Amino acid sequence: MPINRTRRRNSDPGIRPYSVLLGLGLLAALFAITAHGAEGDTVTTALPKVAPAEFNGDLGQAARGLVTPGPPRERVYRPRPLAPVLPKSEVPGNIPERAAHAEIALKAAMPGPAQNFQGIASNDTCAGGQCGPAVPPDPNGEVGANHYIQAVNEAYGIFSKTGTLLASFTEDRLWSGTGTLCDGQSRGDPVVIYDALADRWILTHFAFGFSGNNTAAPYFQCIAVSKTGDPVAGGWWLYALRVDDASHPWLNDYGKFGIWTDCLYMSANEFSGAGVFQGTLFASFSRADMYAGLPLTWSLGFIANATTPFSMVPSHLGGQAGAVVPAGTPNYFVSESQTLFAFEVRKFTAGPNCGAGGTLGAPTVVAQTSYTVAFGAVAPQPGTSITLDVIDDRVMQKVQYRKLGGQESLWVAHVFRTSAAGVTGVQWAQINVTGGSVATTPLQQQKYDPADTRYRYMPSLAVDGQGNMALGYSTSSAVAPNGHDTASVVLQPVGSLGLQDRVADGREQYGRDLTYAVLHNFLRQHGALPTADELFTDVWETYQRRVDFSRP
Repeated sequence: MPINRTRRRNSDPGIRPYSVLLGLGLLAALFAITAHGAEGDTVTTALPKVAPAEFNGDLGQAARGLVTPGPPRERVYRPRPLAPVLPKSEVPGNIPERAAHAEIALKAAMPGPAQNFQGIASNDTCAGGQCGPAVPPDPNGEVGANHYIQAVNEAYGIFSKTGTLLASFTEDRLWSGTGTLCDGQSRGDPVVIYDALADRWILTHFAFGFSGNNTAAPYFQCIAVSKTGDPVAGGWWLYALRVDDASHPWLNDYGKFGIWTDCLYMSANEFSGAGVFQGTLFASFSRADMYAGLPLTWSLGFIANATTPFSMVPSHLGGQAGAVVPAGTPNYFVSESQTLFAFEVRKFTAGPNCGAGGTLGAPTVVAQTSYTVAFGAVAPQPGTSITLDVIDDRVMQKVQYRKLGGQESLWVAHVFRTSAAGVTGVQWAQINVTGGSVATTPLQQQKYDPADTRYRYMPSLAVDGQGNMALGYSTSSAVAPNGHDTASVVLQPVGSLGLQDRVADGREQYGRDLTYAVLHNFLRQHGALPTADELFTDVWETYQRRVDFSRP
């Protein structure tokens, strides 16, 4: 777990506490989570409403040189808590994928990039201090009507859609003066959400302290909600939400989010302070309350199973997808089965105003083509025997919902390995959820691993309103010129399965979960494993790319 117990707090006249939030000394049980096994319906329990603090300043002041940045911060290495390891088997009666990757004919070339620009780098200066003190950076972002917002460990950057940096600030800076754990103990795992239906932004990360080298309760999820469509000067509501209690004193790791027509949905892997997996948390938060700055109605549920599910990801309405979601459609939580070669799809039906009484249903098993699981650090890099972590076969964010014609689908991707000693590739799938019925066989799926020596991992995909899919990922190999480079793949249109690789160089590390920071720079320069102190000299950069499918 990350070790960084000393943080600088900064005062900011733009922050005004709106009301007293849940105090850190509130050690009594805050909620009673209903815990069931993984196969039955699980019901959420309401939490006490939390009123927000406010940020009313101009986040762009730092970009214009009007705010003095804080000092450089301690470099933090973030090893990940490990998933449970179980043997997998085929789903009975599974039908193999209908086309092997070697037999797929190219339908159309990938469009060239319409735009590239550099995002946040580890040594950049943000309002509040150094932008990127943590390794890995965990980059992700979303595009809105007029802005692009990127998140890294432990800062946010707001850009115009032409790539101009309008504001950048640390997680703690936005929350400075609130008197919560989110002010001074923010720890990363950030996620950016854009709600196109309401033209609002959501920035979220977790916050906690330490006891020795272990994480320690209380554990908070920090959720900032823009007051308007202007994330720079329009102001923010700040909700600091405690997500543990005396019976569940666990870290909300790997938090994943999806915006829906009624609620903001969340999942997280729950770990003890020592890093032992305890189960899975799921939650719903009222969109209506958040956007009005009201005391927040919210609820949590917990699956008390120390093996499965693991790394559930809520479905997300990217772009204008929310405009066509049928009324009453539940959110879908997707995870990779720990025991079968299958996706598990659960329906989350929220309670009134996203409060108590929400139900997460039993999983529907959606069969996959089988593969070898890639556990941990298996991807090679040039000039060293040290390998890179591909983080197993968990589903990667975000799970995209699209309704094309009358067909509703979830689009998902994760890593697989071709054999015990083979390269890693990306398995993606389109899952049919038309009318709320989850089909047990994907509409289409593919194990994508072109015939070369590159390991492909950390995938993320997006689908536009015409059914074009873009798939991005990191790559590495023992002979590649860079320890990390990226590629983009396009599927045009739905059902055609025509793919074209477009590989960029190692600087093109862009977007949602496409980059996992490594020791490549240090190893290339020094040719040896760094010491504990030298480890924190490693640096990273991020780049953003826009692809326009109306262009050649």
